[in-house]
Amino acid sequence: MITVFVAAAIAFSGHGKLPAWTKATLAGYAVDHDESHNAIGVYDKAKNFYLTRTAECDGAYLTVTLTRDRKVVQDAGYAVPGLPTGPGEHRTLLKLRPLRNLSTSMGVTIGDSESKVREIVGKPSKVEDEGWRDQYHSLTYKYKTKKVQDIAITYEHKYVFKEGRVIEIQVGRYLD
Repeated sequence: MITVFVAAAIAFSGHGKLPAWTKATLAGYAVDHDESHNAIGVYDKAKNFYLTRTAECDGAYLTVTLTRDRKVVQDAGYAVPGLPTGPGEHRTLLKLRPLRNLSTSMGVTIGDSESKVREIVGKPSKVEDEGWRDQYHSLTYKYKTKKVQDIAITYEHKYVFKEGRVIEIQVGRYLD
């Protein structure tokens, strides 16, 4: 049912073409939720990176995250070796498999500079420093469609930098 609303909102959004970055995949994983695109947690041991695709509210909130941050992965509901879980807390096991790459289909790759991300994706909607010591810098890109049958779609990409290089990428699609 959510898929029908998404398709209708995109088709009749009145915005014409969506920005190219809204259609990007991450490490070969789509921001979709159906029989062939389920929630998943992957650990690539050779690259030492995690990928999670989470779906909440029957697919109304979809997020794909590529990170080395084990806490981010645990917070997404996955069991991360070496991180404790609370009593009675259930976590989903990660799948051990290689990731196709560490980039978006637009060409933004882990390790890229901020200037390269801006060159590929464009001007961000929000720029901020994060972390308790402001040790991270992030660029957030947001695009929201017009409402169709009281539903709008918000696309959001976030690129997190440390010492001037991309260390984490998050892409999402949310129904409003």
